[in-house]
Amino acid sequence: MKVSDSLWHKQLSVLAEESKNGRSPYWLRPFETYKTFCPYLVGSYKAVGGELSRYISAGYSKFILDIPPTKEELQHTQIAFEQATETPSVTAKNDAVWRPFQVVARPGGIT
Repeated sequence: MKVSDSLWHKQLSVLAEESKNGRSPYWLRPFETYKTFCPYLVGSYKAVGGELSRYISAGYSKFILDIPPTKEELQHTQIAFEQATETPSVTAKNDAVWRPFQVVARPGGIT
């Protein structure tokens, strides 16, 4: 089933209301202020890694990331993905296909 942009925005708006208790790893303020069209995952490595592991366990293997402002920010992302792949069900289910990415610094920018 396809999800239209308007349905996606409506779902995110509902999620924004539900996540105001501060316990959700989804940060929606940039979405609410029209700075971006998607939620951000924020929190401890364990919390964000746990959310990522649920996506990986569900079969997702491609993730779209916003451009990180610094190399350090990208390294935090890498750590969260490493946490996600340390989850036993993720490791067992996706061992043959999941390959965590590496942060590589090149002259002129982050790659």
